[in-house]
Amino acid sequence: MLSSTVAIMHPYPLVLGALSSLFNNEDRFNVIHICLSYEQLFSAVSINKVDLVVIDIETNTLNESRITMFSRLLSTRVNTKIVILIDKIQNEMINTLKDLGVSAIVSKKEQSGELLSACDRILALNEFYVSEKIKDISEKSGEASFGLSDKEMEIIKLIVSGHTLAEVAELKNRSLSTISTHKYNAMRKLGLGSNAELMKFAYENHLLS
Repeated sequence: MLSSTVAIMHPYPLVLGALSSLFNNEDRFNVIHICLSYEQLFSAVSINKVDLVVIDIETNTLNESRITMFSRLLSTRVNTKIVILIDKIQNEMINTLKDLGVSAIVSKKEQSGELLSACDRILALNEFYVSEKIKDISEKSGEASFGLSDKEMEIIKLIVSGHTLAEVAELKNRSLSTISTHKYNAMRKLGLGSNAELMKFAYENHLLS
């Protein structure tokens, strides 16, 4: 039985080594490329076709360059399966990756066997795969209110989007004191003490529009 060829990308050599060992310990896989960057990965798979590409994503957002790289990979090697390893993810990002042609998304918090099982599944079946922990994370993120009321969340999103309190008051047809109270209550519930902390919270939890 022929082994499925694998390319792995991660910016840290130690992680690359661990992932490579995980696959090479299984007779059904053969890692032929280990890459530290997207450009290395693209060059490698352009020269040598692989059955499977495993990409460990460090951040929870998709920027334009990353989307472009995925598109390039998939257009260059149409039948190659791409598996994404990630910590946290929003439903919107899952849908974007699926639309791009990514084959599977697996949480880094899963047992290592889950990654191998996901790879087996997508190589055998032509379907999109999402691990259970990713499903749990995306469902929770989609429902997350962080203990805020709908009004408080709405006000916070407007503020972190760049609106002043006065502008928010005008947009919502409310008094400045009412908007200030909503902001104060929201920050108290979130345990935040400054606008800088609020912006950091918004960035980490994907509240920025």
